[in-house]
Amino acid sequence: IENVSLQYRSGNTATSGQVLYWQKMRAEEMQIDTIALRNCDITNIPRTIFRTAPMTKDENGNPIEITAPSKLKYLEMTGCKVHDMNITNGNNWALFVLGSMPVEVNFHDNMFYDLPYTKGIIQMAYVPTDGTAPRIMFYNNTVMMAKATYTIDGAEKNNQCTLFAMGDYLDASTEYYIYNNLFLTP
Repeated sequence: IENVSLQYRSGNTATSGQVLYWQKMRAEEMQIDTIALRNCDITNIPRTIFRTAPMTKDENGNPIEITAPSKLKYLEMTGCKVHDMNITNGNNWALFVLGSMPVEVNFHDNMFYDLPYTKGIIQMAYVPTDGTAPRIMFYNNTVMMAKATYTIDGAEKNNQCTLFAMGDYLDASTEYYIYNNLFLTP
């Protein structure tokens, strides 16, 4: 996806919404080679830019154990502006929610701003641990946090925006290259 403006059709205050969303496929069938966003203006989205969510229940509603993760060979974001997303406190999502094990992630020369309730840039979810050790590169980016705290049900919460929320999904030998970025917070 190159040189386009991406927006969610129902606006940034909708209660749900992803631009690219693969779901309800068995994990072993959800094999993606490349997702690349280049020189895009991404705005007006209530939840995520990209999300994969493999099927977790069968047609009868019974849980399916995911034993083999879906794969995403290459995820790239280059020269993009991401702004005016996650503006309501009920939409605390990461910009990319990966239910697919990445092999390589490359984010560079991007600007992230006006994302007051964003949970993070990338979050892993829905996949079993399998010892995957990807290479993750994040360089020459500007990340501006718009809000340090927010309120849910009358209780003030800290904005826990993390760069990468990988949990225990990735192997300890995962390579992270994070350099030459500018991070601004209140």
